[in-house]
Amino acid sequence: EKTPDMRLVKGSHIVVPRLHAGDHALILQNHDDRVVFILPFERHFSLIGTTDTPIDDPDREHVVDEDEIDYLLSAVAPYVKQVPGPDDVVWSFAGTRPLKKGSNGAASTASRDYSLDLSKRGDASMLTVIGGKVTTARKLAETVLDRVSGLLLAMQPAWTANATLPGGDIEDIEGFHAALQKDYPDMQAAFLQGMADRHGSHCRDILGNSSTEVELGRSFGGGLCEREIDWLREHEWAVTAQDILWRRTKCGLHMSAEQRDEVVAFLGS
Repeated sequence: EKTPDMRLVKGSHIVVPRLHAGDHALILQNHDDRVVFILPFERHFSLIGTTDTPIDDPDREHVVDEDEIDYLLSAVAPYVKQVPGPDDVVWSFAGTRPLKKGSNGAASTASRDYSLDLSKRGDASMLTVIGGKVTTARKLAETVLDRVSGLLLAMQPAWTANATLPGGDIEDIEGFHAALQKDYPDMQAAFLQGMADRHGSHCRDILGNSSTEVELGRSFGGGLCEREIDWLREHEWAVTAQDILWRRTKCGLHMSAEQRDEVVAFLGS
């Protein structure tokens, strides 16, 4: 059996109260020759990341450990006026990157580019994809289809380069906020803004003909309502509370622990 030329690297992020004004990101040079990013996040928070930690057990659930939190906080400390501490971390998450092995150097030097490995056994073929990033997902998908086009039925040429992402067919977000407020005058501006930020033009599918927030069903706090949960379950394959609070939305950041527990109970009912 051929073993993929791959290494697994954990990347961890932390979220703290907003560290700087403006919509721009900050790229910070750390003492270990790595860079750390501070990104505006959910309007009132900052996202700090990331780490590069080699891992050898792909089946274990990977969480952010204390050493990684300390590393990220230490990296931003020289650059901000209000230095965050461990108690300021309101959320953390980690993901595992399958990267091309390449050299045996530091994990941070491993290429983030992708590679494709097509193997055959008799009439069966398997294409293994290693590496890649969210920012290159479309290009990677097109490359995969080009690679397998001779093995499958004839396919059309690539078309996604100029196609908008779901809900992205709006001119500008601020103008869209204003249009929503005009069309739904009896709903709170902050509520509509959150809906627009999460769903783009699809928020109109959720709001429908409702004129008040009460008509959208139960309110769980953090801008999350029953109608939105139903829509996420039907259209975006959300199953668990984690899917809804942290993956499809980031409403969990704006809710108390008790409110998040209510979502868990609601989905379990």
